[in-house]
Amino acid sequence: MGFLGAGKTTLLNQLLAQKPSHETWAVLMNEAGKVEVSEALIVPAELSGNTNVGSVAVKQVIGGCMCCTSYLPMQMGLSRLLSQTRPSRLFIEATGIGHPAELIQQLSTSHWATALSLQAVLTVINVTNLHDARLLNHDIFQAQVSNADLIVLSHNDVMQPEDDAALQNLLKQNYYKNQPLLKLEPNSKQIHLLFAQINLPHRMRPERQQISYVKLDHQ
Repeated sequence: MGFLGAGKTTLLNQLLAQKPSHETWAVLMNEAGKVEVSEALIVPAELSGNTNVGSVAVKQVIGGCMCCTSYLPMQMGLSRLLSQTRPSRLFIEATGIGHPAELIQQLSTSHWATALSLQAVLTVINVTNLHDARLLNHDIFQAQVSNADLIVLSHNDVMQPEDDAALQNLLKQNYYKNQPLLKLEPNSKQIHLLFAQINLPHRMRPERQQISYVKLDHQ
């Protein structure tokens, strides 16, 4: 999860680049408008360390938020993606305006219980935007923070002292639940955020219902 420009695509690139060659991974993307998949999701072979990254399957849900107006297209797209590719790992990138609680509730229904095992919820935050009171006071932003298992901080390479002060202010807000903070630093030759750092189970609590990616259970 994360607002527009937070760095979700950069995070996806870094994670997809770490796909083991023997595994099949997939991505379900939600775009609020009619936008094609960004070429930025095509991970360079030199970044990945293997030649099988390009086989990652990508499916889009376009035309609306998949937690509400595009609920049925999301269900259909997810079903088709799972049946056609049978991935061992599935990442879901929700639109920036998606409400985390509604999405996790949809993916927690009995319909998906035998196929999906929910893993850690990630919310990406651009640290240079934390001065904007409109962002901090937005109910969707607050829900994205409070429902996360891990907070991923982006644009750290251009972070200024005033940005750090704004971050410290965010960490004092009651919707921040003391989740671990991870730094996402884009670099064309090195992976900064390791997949092992986020490969954790999702904490199923009533007040923390969101999904960033899910793991397919083949059993």
